[in-house]
Amino acid sequence: MKFVSIEQLWHVYPNKYLALNIAALETRRLIDAISRDEIQLPTNPYEYALHRLLRGELKYAPLTEAELEALNANRLATETRKTDLSTPSETGITKIESGSKPGTSRTRS
Repeated sequence: MKFVSIEQLWHVYPNKYLALNIAALETRRLIDAISRDEIQLPTNPYEYALHRLLRGELKYAPLTEAELEALNANRLATETRKTDLSTPSETGITKIESGSKPGTSRTRS
């Protein structure tokens, strides 16, 4: 991988920390897309995201209040769904009693 200098980042973003955070967010997005088989990259996602940042293809804009509320509502709905599905009877998880050996049938739900 070719090294990216701080000076190159400063030409695009004066704040190097913000620039690296933007590249990291793009890298996470790329890794998620790769894991879902949506995209394939010729290089590793870290290098690809940094070069997109240097070319000026990645833009940063703070979220509006409406966007933040929508994200929080979506996150709350997702957490509620996860909590509803986490009961032992629905997940098939059983607790092994202490003192029992693996492979014995002394389990309880």
